[in-house]
Amino acid sequence: DDTSDDKDGASSSVRESFAVDFDQTLEPLPEITDIKDEIAAEERKEAAERSRGRKEEEECPEVEHMLERNLRTLYQTAHEHARHRLRIKLRTEPTSARIESLMVVPCITREHVEQTPALRHSFRNIWKQLDRRENELGRQLGMMEVGKLVSDELEKLASRMVDSDGILESTVVAQVSILCDEMFTVRDVDLDEVVQGDPGSKVNEVVHLVRFEMVVRVNLAGGGKAELGTWQITDWDDLLGGNIWFI
Repeated sequence: DDTSDDKDGASSSVRESFAVDFDQTLEPLPEITDIKDEIAAEERKEAAERSRGRKEEEECPEVEHMLERNLRTLYQTAHEHARHRLRIKLRTEPTSARIESLMVVPCITREHVEQTPALRHSFRNIWKQLDRRENELGRQLGMMEVGKLVSDELEKLASRMVDSDGILESTVVAQVSILCDEMFTVRDVDLDEVVQGDPGSKVNEVVHLVRFEMVVRVNLAGGGKAELGTWQITDWDDLLGGNIWFI
């Protein structure tokens, strides 16, 4: 019926909006032979990064918000290790997605930990507090005791992390498996060999595990109203081992 056709059309439109069609040949960077070449190469690299940053802002201003910095750096530096011309072809269309896990990291964000690295151990320290208390008592803590101690420690953490405006930031972390119809090959142009992907350039059904983060701001001074941030991709297929910053 018409309703079914409308739904199918809308679903197709959504899939197409997330589809990727990429085909590009990367040229290897000049080989460094002495210190002068190394200095010149570093200067070219810095200039290229500045140029790339301006280009991203002009052509895709949201890329910095879409991909976490460590993930962007991984792909930006991959070019430096290439010794031959590489032709990369990627055509992928997502067909379905499923949330695998969803968790909250209370009171701290990735930016907090980057600015104050000691915060990375905040939750490990709470675990140590539990161990210390059990050693003091000479027995295992009950569920109520564990809950109270963890609650007290999180309250102390929150009181340290809330800013002068009464804003407390926490992080939501989600892992999503995305099923795609995908064709992917990396061909060494100079050797005429496929070094990664399907040599036959066939479309395969693949699943990618994508990790997202979103910062949530809670206004404690304004009645606890929450403001949701935007989702950012922090890792996929464990290229960065989860890109974890809170343990």
